[in-house]
Amino acid sequence: MNLKFQAHIKSAVTLITALSLIFPLTGCGIIIINDVSSNNVSNTDVEKNFFESDSAFTPTEYTPYEGKDSGTDMAEHYLSELPSRDYDGAVFFITTPSSDYIDPDNTDNNVSRMVYERNRLIEETYDIVLLSSVKNGDTILREMEQAVASDSYYSDLLMLPLYMTGQFRISKVLMNLRSLPFIDLDAPYFNSESVNMTSAGYETYGAAGSATLDPSAFSAVFFNRDITEKTGLEMPYSSVTEKKWTWDTFFEYTQAVSALNETGGEPLNTLAVQSNASRLADLVFVSCGNTYVNAAKKNIPKIAFTQDTAAYSTETAHRLLTDPNAVIDASSDAVNGFANGDSFFLIDYLSVMPQLSDASANWGVLPLPTENEGDEFRTLVANTELIFSVPVNHTNAEMASVILSALNAGSYGYLYDEYVAYNMAFVLRDNDSANMLDLILDSAAFDFALAFGNSYPDVAAGTYGLIREAARNNDLKERFFDAESAAMNSLIQDFKLD
Repeated sequence: MNLKFQAHIKSAVTLITALSLIFPLTGCGIIIINDVSSNNVSNTDVEKNFFESDSAFTPTEYTPYEGKDSGTDMAEHYLSELPSRDYDGAVFFITTPSSDYIDPDNTDNNVSRMVYERNRLIEETYDIVLLSSVKNGDTILREMEQAVASDSYYSDLLMLPLYMTGQFRISKVLMNLRSLPFIDLDAPYFNSESVNMTSAGYETYGAAGSATLDPSAFSAVFFNRDITEKTGLEMPYSSVTEKKWTWDTFFEYTQAVSALNETGGEPLNTLAVQSNASRLADLVFVSCGNTYVNAAKKNIPKIAFTQDTAAYSTETAHRLLTDPNAVIDASSDAVNGFANGDSFFLIDYLSVMPQLSDASANWGVLPLPTENEGDEFRTLVANTELIFSVPVNHTNAEMASVILSALNAGSYGYLYDEYVAYNMAFVLRDNDSANMLDLILDSAAFDFALAFGNSYPDVAAGTYGLIREAARNNDLKERFFDAESAAMNSLIQDFKLD
């Protein structure tokens, strides 16, 4: 049975009452509740707790890491620009497939503690209670459709897997974010590519920012420093800082490792890929400066690449996939093999770093290479990552807008700097890798095709489907015209401006 909540629930409402209200809405969903026992703390004290807390980690065994800007100053600044509101103890519900990064149920690492304190700050600043309900994307969609059909409340804010954006669009259950009061989607705490790539015509369905994009979800290149010395080549860090870290440079290292194999001894893998095996061609394509589909407000989405502009990236991906000394297999044990010194390069998510903290291999981390010297580093975000959306049947558009903005503004700069500092002290092997992490976390790229392709097959086939097949078979020329034409026709018909 669906219940409709009033926008303002008095602060005297106990957590037990809140649970009794939300259970009929969530079915078998798991409810994760924040501790709000410290609601007698003043706003000023909470800001001090968050921005000046002793829980902010300070490395002691390494050169202290300093971000490009002061993360706390940026967060304070952007929070101060948001409307001042008192929502009188209202319960604010976030429905999400995972609360690990938005509302963690434990604080066993530094970033989780910072997220916890950010949430307390927002609760105190706006006099709300944040609650999260954990359900998978399919359940959220089904229950949203039922709630909209019965004109019932469902949630104040949604976090959705990027690949389901098209399905939610078709069901017409998402609000146009640009119609929300006070929201500034051009603010730096929202990722501009995520906003554009979830837009179609006059509608924008989602946005990502520091509050949604877990730093551990970025892909990166890990390399073996000891093997680098054996090849006689320089450490690749300087190539990165000088913006000479290209795929051609990458292949200079793999060729040197192959040459080492010819001298005898235990053979080494030039490259290992496991978690990113199915999307390796996507990562290469985007790291080379390409985009599958260009999209923005008031525009019909259109194919953004040509046969010529995609040629280098597909040839590069094909070269990686056919390297006889590479192991690119989703069922392989690539991370452990790299940790044991069996592979020179590993392309994986930053989430594997704790697993590498006690590795026998002496390793470092780098961003994905570029096509040309001087190009910006770009790391394609996986289509399973989450974005913020607002359901059409919310109770208070202003509150949804303000809290959505506050969650991202209060995370901007600060959380990523803490992530780097923590890993620098406990995980990374050298200071150069900390600088590399900073570059990686500043390189997030999104794509319309990954947001909508799952629901529009011709778009998928003419974008990432085309590039993946061409990378495997090295036949972009033969495939391009038919696939691209079908994708373009779908974009024109399905996303035309009304």
